[in-house]
Amino acid sequence: MIVVNKVDEDHRENAPKRDHKWKSFPRRLVEFVERSLLERYNNGIHADHFEQCDISALIPHKIDVSLGTHAECIGRPGEIVSAELRDQNIDLFIALDGCDLLPGIEDSSRLGTIRLRLSDTHATRECPIGFWECFHGCAKTGFVIERLNASAELLVIGYVTTQFFYSLNQAFLARRASERLKYLLQDIGELGRLPPAEPKLPYSGPLNEAPSIFVWLVYGIKLASRLLGWALSKLLGMQMRWSVLVIPEDWRDATLYEGMVIRVEPGRFLADPFLVSEAGKTYCFVEDFSSKENKAKISVFEVGPGYYREHGPCLVEPFHLSFPFVFRFEEDVYMIPESCAARQIRLYRCKKFPCEWELDTILIDDLSAADSMLFHHNSRWWLLTNIDRSGLNDCGGELHLYYSDSPKATRWNSHPKNPIVFDPGHARNGGCVHDQNGRLYRVAQAQGFDLYGHHTSVFEITELTEESYKEELVTEIRPGFKKSALGTHHMSALHGLTVVDFVEKVPFASHQSRFALPRLWQRPDRAVRAERPDCLY
Repeated sequence: MIVVNKVDEDHRENAPKRDHKWKSFPRRLVEFVERSLLERYNNGIHADHFEQCDISALIPHKIDVSLGTHAECIGRPGEIVSAELRDQNIDLFIALDGCDLLPGIEDSSRLGTIRLRLSDTHATRECPIGFWECFHGCAKTGFVIERLNASAELLVIGYVTTQFFYSLNQAFLARRASERLKYLLQDIGELGRLPPAEPKLPYSGPLNEAPSIFVWLVYGIKLASRLLGWALSKLLGMQMRWSVLVIPEDWRDATLYEGMVIRVEPGRFLADPFLVSEAGKTYCFVEDFSSKENKAKISVFEVGPGYYREHGPCLVEPFHLSFPFVFRFEEDVYMIPESCAARQIRLYRCKKFPCEWELDTILIDDLSAADSMLFHHNSRWWLLTNIDRSGLNDCGGELHLYYSDSPKATRWNSHPKNPIVFDPGHARNGGCVHDQNGRLYRVAQAQGFDLYGHHTSVFEITELTEESYKEELVTEIRPGFKKSALGTHHMSALHGLTVVDFVEKVPFASHQSRFALPRLWQRPDRAVRAERPDCLY
């Protein structure tokens, strides 16, 4: 159902005047360049972003409300406008960003009016959506869904990862925010009411206004330098290489710069380490990525204070695997690796520890989910997972919670607060730590601007029931423990050992490079022992 406000444009007062062409030239030039970039990005998924579409033909039932000239509309009391629309028995009005609303429409439906704003609430109408976040290189860009009433209640506060250039950031934000609005409307339809408002917090940033000509020129220079840097990295064969660091201390006492790096041959990188103990020994399961195959398998290392031993691959599939979350249930050891490429959450059982595994159960099918963790708490099994509902291959922005009576269940109850986190600053899982006192911690990734895995945050889960979920920030782990590290996105701890991963940008690290730098590595089943910290890198 759509309400069309027919207003005589010839009688508009105080209508915004068009800028002179020379004033808008820098912006038009930037958008012309970025339009071509959008056509090439991710198979052109955002290629139609700048196109205009008349959606009235898609609406089966339409209400045309003629309200006269603009001057007459402004002069009419709000209650008269409200009365004309209230007779239609409308449940909810939905206003999109940039939509003009007439006085009285907010209370003309049973549930009122909600608005999707593709920005936070501190931007002028002339400010281009998603521009300033990209200009300043912010890690995330925000949006809100608000109820239009006297107190301007915020129903949803969400964030997405800021993209590489302004138009892409705008398109990405619009897609993710629209998807969030769709699921909010589904919840409203099921419950028959609006959700409770989010608590408000003080805002200390500036008022985002329309960029000046000078700002557009500066942005054009920034965009050119970013594209040049990307092209040079490709030309020089630069690669983001992940490595795993072993620290012989509990995570609370860990001094990360004293850790030992697990070294592997060029063309491989290790990430997402998880620790598990067996027969008095500690094993580290990792994502083992091959540049040659362009996908990863799961490998396992035996680790201890000052040494590690590679046992080799333990789980290989035709599709990419990562994030090998390992846990015990009854007498067996189980693993839930990320199998997003198969659109499944899979549970594997260990046949012979540590290198023989078999598929036990497909927990959830036909779902784009990443970095799943399963644990027992208060007589329930809880599944924390990151889901991409937008089709943009973005699993870093939403954290969802499910529960069941068994870790092998094929039907899981969705938590009513889902998504329990909608923020790339701490939504994506980066490891789960159980304290000795039974306290439960979740390690979360924080994404950076044009950088996956900037740092991690440790949250204590303080409340976990079928109706509520709360967590509190304990600490942050940033990549300062290595001079060359750009980011870190995972931690696991067990029995006085802690493992983290980190990423570096290295030249000629791929197997395809003829100029691969020489590097030491160890063969499987051969132990490496560190004699002193300064021999490690």
